[in-house]
Amino acid sequence: MPTAWGLPRENIHESSISVSRPAPGGGRLRENARETSVSVSQPDSCEGKPCELINTSPESQLAELEMPNSNHPGKTSNSLSPQKRSGRKMRPDLFEMPGSKQPSEAYLYGFQHVMEHGFPNETIPNASATNEGCHSDIHNPLAAAAQPDAVLAALKNLGEKYPFVNLHQIGTSRLGNSIHCLTIGTGEKEIMINAAHHANEWITTPILLQFMEDYAANHNPNITLHCIPLVNPDGVALVTGGIPPSSPAYKAAEEMTKNHPVQLPQPLPDSWKANIIGVDLNSNYPANWHLAKQHKFAKGYTQPGPRDYVGPQPLSEPESCAMVAYTKINDFALTISLHTQGEEIYWQYMDYDPPGAKELAIRMSKASGYILEEVPDSSSHGGYRDWFIQAYNRPGFTIECGLGESPLPPEDFDGIYKKVAPLLWEAVL
Repeated sequence: MPTAWGLPRENIHESSISVSRPAPGGGRLRENARETSVSVSQPDSCEGKPCELINTSPESQLAELEMPNSNHPGKTSNSLSPQKRSGRKMRPDLFEMPGSKQPSEAYLYGFQHVMEHGFPNETIPNASATNEGCHSDIHNPLAAAAQPDAVLAALKNLGEKYPFVNLHQIGTSRLGNSIHCLTIGTGEKEIMINAAHHANEWITTPILLQFMEDYAANHNPNITLHCIPLVNPDGVALVTGGIPPSSPAYKAAEEMTKNHPVQLPQPLPDSWKANIIGVDLNSNYPANWHLAKQHKFAKGYTQPGPRDYVGPQPLSEPESCAMVAYTKINDFALTISLHTQGEEIYWQYMDYDPPGAKELAIRMSKASGYILEEVPDSSSHGGYRDWFIQAYNRPGFTIECGLGESPLPPEDFDGIYKKVAPLLWEAVL
């Protein structure tokens, strides 16, 4: 069990944190990065439209993301352009938006209910403050440590312990929870590891937190390691008991689950992979999103629910917008996304062959015993790894941690970490 980064502490408030991010002009952190403010922000609710990352108008946001803009053909933003920083070429068609910008009626199903009852202004209570819940892992210390306020406490602990560690807020979730990134070191080579795109894969959050603690104690001075341990804070809070069953958000999830065309064998909240309004974040990226939609819709995932709904359009969610925006203002040599389960390493996307990707995948496989796999086309497209490889032709990996059915039991943590840690060390050496 992880001990270095601890469990939830009382009196930890988001308002007390000094958030920062690297300047758009360079990959390394400035010496005074702790004093800078976040300029990339998301609204509390995107209302089915592309999230407004920089300015307040959808047109400005599309330009900042270098998406084609029907009102201003050819207009793109230079301030966040990766070409200006590293010579990487971006294909403009990677950000093609579907014809309709309006959310479908199915997309709004369930969301209407919570909007009438105060969501998304609802706050997420600490699991330690309530005995309410129906999930067996709610009172497990590892599950509690994966909740938003506990993760923030762990990140603050690391930031206070090491002078070369910096904490950044890179965006907000649908419920207004901050999405944080911790950078370790100030080296020229930038690597990013993220966890918990999927709510019931929450065990990847403590796995990454533990690795961050171990890595910080013996970090590579030539690397800046960016760690985003909780991409989907609302969904993880739902699954681990941070959102009690009496809350409007939980009741909306119940309604979406009850009325979904695909009835899953697992009960709520164990079945929940999506963000809090039922969009699968790892199917919401602009990498052949239309193909992901075809595959998922053919399986019946045609509306918001526990899993596999791709959203009304790519980047409809503030969480996926935050990941894209943060990627674009940095210069990641490679990215790793932690998921569960299968003890597999996915390193390819379509016919892309990023230099060095296969060689590193083989080394990670030998270090962990995990199997190299090709993603079947029916499960590909729309993921963060897919988008990163397609957009930058650089190595991107999905690591399927552990074996079993998600959510994996907390008692599996030690065995999972024993295999995943050497794999991650291989990537950051």
